[in-house]
Amino acid sequence: MGSARLLLGLLVLALVSIDVAVGLTVRSGGQAVLGWPTAPVVALYCLAFAQTGLAAIWLGLGSAPLPWRFLTLVVITVAWSLMMGNRDEATSWNLALLAQSLGIVGVLALVRFDGWRFDFPAGGEPAGSDRLRQPPLQFSIGYLLSWTTSVALILGMAQYSFAYDDFPRKFRVWWDIGWLAVGQTAMVLGVLWALFGFHGPWVRVGLLAAGTIVCLGILELVSPGPAAANVALCLLQLGGLLVALAVVRLAGFRFRKTEALQRC
Repeated sequence: MGSARLLLGLLVLALVSIDVAVGLTVRSGGQAVLGWPTAPVVALYCLAFAQTGLAAIWLGLGSAPLPWRFLTLVVITVAWSLMMGNRDEATSWNLALLAQSLGIVGVLALVRFDGWRFDFPAGGEPAGSDRLRQPPLQFSIGYLLSWTTSVALILGMAQYSFAYDDFPRKFRVWWDIGWLAVGQTAMVLGVLWALFGFHGPWVRVGLLAAGTIVCLGILELVSPGPAAANVALCLLQLGGLLVALAVVRLAGFRFRKTEALQRC
């Protein structure tokens, strides 16, 4: 279990280091690098979509307490929405990333409802541990306080990040947000099933290819940039998701159906 935590810690450290490097490059470059499709902005969009997708997977299938999983997703979404454009575009980016998360979590909620979780069967907690036998709606004072803290932080961040501009009023913006959520959901679920699915390798590769093609096709539909930039964004995101989830798999985590309903 210690080696798994070390691997996951190194993964988080690597992601944060890359985020800081790309963010500083974009912010220090001024207007010359802020426009699409410059290389730093393509990398920034790739990191935002990929890491929001990873947080949505953890929210949907993770075993940590629900309030902290939910807070992590909101923190990542708000941070990227403030980084990815001008302050007056924060609301639109918030909605785009939250829509992506909603699509992923919506699908994974059906999987979780059937009893499947990301778990650590390989040398970690035994299958019959007390955590797995915990009644589904057993609340404690600590759990209640974690919800209170999480909701307070989420409301504060939402008030801060949504204060710069109104909700989009143009139908085209909502249209793009909706299609972008579909494409990103297809990409993330394709990668997830390719690495953790139970079907044969060709089926998993086929699902991965299908998700990538859907994502790329939708980027061509909603993105104003050249095709090369959309392909680069899609492939960079695909590579980032594959590497991050491969590290999670290397750490020993697998899909496992629990013997009893767990607390959310």
